[in-house]
Amino acid sequence: VSTQSTGVDPEILLHLLFLNPKKKKMLSRNLAKARAAAKDGDIELSIQAHRPPLETVDTDRDDETLQTGTFEVAKEKHQKGGEFVKSMVFGGLDGVVTTFAVVASVAGARLEYAVVLIMGFSNLLADGLSMGLGDYLSSKAEFEYIKSEKTREAWEFDNYPEGERREMVEIFANKGVERADAVQMIQIFSKYKDLFLDLMMVSELGLMPPPEKDESAKDGIVTFFSFLIFGSIPLFSYIFSLISVSPQKESGIDTAFIIAIILTALSLFVLGSVKAKFTGQKWWKSGAVMLLNGGLAAAMAYLVGFTLSKIIDSGK
Repeated sequence: VSTQSTGVDPEILLHLLFLNPKKKKMLSRNLAKARAAAKDGDIELSIQAHRPPLETVDTDRDDETLQTGTFEVAKEKHQKGGEFVKSMVFGGLDGVVTTFAVVASVAGARLEYAVVLIMGFSNLLADGLSMGLGDYLSSKAEFEYIKSEKTREAWEFDNYPEGERREMVEIFANKGVERADAVQMIQIFSKYKDLFLDLMMVSELGLMPPPEKDESAKDGIVTFFSFLIFGSIPLFSYIFSLISVSPQKESGIDTAFIIAIILTALSLFVLGSVKAKFTGQKWWKSGAVMLLNGGLAAAMAYLVGFTLSKIIDSGK
């Protein structure tokens, strides 16, 4: 929208957009409702999502509109530890699939339950450590890269602000903003260094601003323990079978393997359903896809184990 054509004071526009940055308040909405509305095409729900309870915002401006205005501000609610749910889900999914693939291959080869546990736990610890370290190193590398890019942008802005403003004007103009409006907008935004740096990170580099703290180590730890916990589920039935005095297989039926299949299928479907929270899929569809993925991996592993055991036996 052209501020020249509307006659809106650019300073007032900035305060309307960011609700007085001095007080660090943000215009927000109910994100869960907004996503649900967009997915279902529900306009009424979308309107509700963007109308949280009203809260009066005081400003230091003398402008009468801003002094008496009431804005819709949603108070932010952060769930402690919620940022690590993603690592937990994906670590758990990898743990369940890889461990059950090992179990299926051993079951296909008709080996003893003790072999299942030895190979299963060996794979669990080795892969879990690899996954945890991999998550830590990749997250840390990403954090350090983004941090260094922001530091570079800050240095460039401090030493040659005109050049940075010119770059942003070009970016806005390329996105369809009239050049006069782009110049005016960048002049306003550049008064607020932190805001302008974040804007440059997204618009110029395609990078989200880095978090205040590096939590790569926590990501790695969560992934590691999630891999261990969920990855041990396919082994539960074998542990119980060895602890109990009942025979491993009755009437030619591998009971422990059947129970492992059921437990693994439930785990995959539940974790896949939770994964839908991050992918935007329907929960049942995401759960079914993960179940299919795990099933195909297990079937392939079982087939390989069964085929190799037959080849080896025939050569004896």
